Amino acid sequence: MGPNFVQKSRASFKKRRQSYFLDLAQFIERCDGNQESLSSFGASLAAFGGVDGIGKLGKSAEHIEAYAKALHYREMEFLYQTRKPSIDHPKRTKIAERLIQIFKKLGVQEAAEGVLEYAKNNNIAVSAQWYEKLNRWEEAKQKYRGNDVQARVINAFPNFKKSFFCN
Repeated sequence: MGPNFVQKSRASFKKRRQSYFLDLAQFIERCDGNQESLSSFGASLAAFGGVDGIGKLGKSAEHIEAYAKALHYREMEFLYQTRKPSIDHPKRTKIAERLIQIFKKLGVQEAAEGVLEYAKNNNIAVSAQWYEKLNRWEEAKQKYRGNDVQARVINAFPNFKKSFFCN
C-alpha cells in the first residue's frame, strides 16, 4: 500500500460521505414534501443551509457525478432565483450555465436548449459558449462578433454606456 492508494481511498471516502449527505437531504425532502408549499420552497432543507444550501447540494452532487441529483438541486435553485426579481443577474446566469452543462452530461439536448431560450426571453445574459455547448455554431459566431463590436465601441468611447447594447 503506497501513497497513491491512500490518496485514492481518501477521495473515495469523500465521495461516499458526500453521497450520504445527498441521500439524507433527499430523505428529509421526501419526508417533508407533503407539508411544503410554494411559499416555503426549500424549507425542508433548512438543515443544509436552506436556499443557500440548495446550491451547495447541487455542487456536491456534480462533484460526485450524481447528475440527476445535481439537476434536481440546480433546478430548485434556479426556480427560487427566478421567482425573486431582486436577485442579481450574474447568479442567475451562472445557475443557467450549470443547468445547460448538466443537461448536456445527461444527454438531454432539448432541455438544455430550453434553458437557453428561457434565458434569452428573460433578460439573463447569454454567452457565446452556451451556443457552442449546444452545437449552435452560427449563433455562437454571431454572438462573438457582436461582443467584438461592443468591446471596440466601449474601448473607443469609455464614457459610452454598456447598457446601450442588448444582450
